[in-house]
Amino acid sequence: MKFLNRSLVITLLFLASGIGITFASETATSTINLLLDANSTDPNSSDNQPLTLLVGPPGPEGPAGPAGSPGERGEQGLPGESVVGAALNVGDANCPTGGVRLTIGTNNVYVCNGRDGAAGATGPAGANGLPGAPGTNGLNGAAGPAGPAGPAGPAGPAGANGTGGGGGTGTGFGAGTLVAGVCDDAVDVQLKHSFAGGKFSMNQILMTGIKDACAGTTLKVYFNIRTGALYGDGAGTSYAANNEIVCQRAVSVANWTGTTVDARQMTIEGTTTCTNATTNTTLALNTISSRDLATNIGFELG
Repeated sequence: MKFLNRSLVITLLFLASGIGITFASETATSTINLLLDANSTDPNSSDNQPLTLLVGPPGPEGPAGPAGSPGERGEQGLPGESVVGAALNVGDANCPTGGVRLTIGTNNVYVCNGRDGAAGATGPAGANGLPGAPGTNGLNGAAGPAGPAGPAGPAGPAGANGTGGGGGTGTGFGAGTLVAGVCDDAVDVQLKHSFAGGKFSMNQILMTGIKDACAGTTLKVYFNIRTGALYGDGAGTSYAANNEIVCQRAVSVANWTGTTVDARQMTIEGTTTCTNATTNTTLALNTISSRDLATNIGFELG
């Protein structure tokens, strides 16, 4: 195949250069240009005919040759660089709406959040629906606890004076004058009570007009509990019928009030601890109801 190709090339070169090849004819004096047939009048049929080269159409493509052997393995590439992500807050210079910064080596790529779209137009209000059917009544709730007792109302008008009371010597339940004798010739005494919860309770014993000479003495008040039904908070527990109760307080500059000499004031309050002399127990003055007191009440300064 290689030899044929070379011959064809040489032949084409001869044709392109116009060089002819001459052969000797049967006569010794003439030559014939075989390529160009320059001697066309030569009647000799034994002369070589001109060579003619004809180029035909391209032949079909030949079958593919066998696959070549694999090439050598290339060199390993350089290691790739990692991507580092960092969140960006709203207001960032690169992402005003916030987003993410992706860093590859010294290169930064920003992926920003989209901005909020404009508010859409408000659509027309829908028509009111039909009212629903009334629900059934719920069950009655349980009754709540009773509220605390209200404050005591104002005192009513004074009632008519009672009858049949015993004679006194200047002392009475509300007020009276007591002859002291030891340091004072007369002291005004008042017994006070309050009404709460349907009961009268002793809440104060007030003595006024005490002379300064009584300092250092002790004021003592004696009660006797009457017979019959009793009403005080301490009845039946702290005291009973016919018990004797004693309440006392030291008379001193620290305990009396008032700025007028020989006209000092002393009190025994309702929270003062008194003594049940009959049972040798203690009780507060305000646990005794004024209704539970017997007729006689005793006072002592000494």
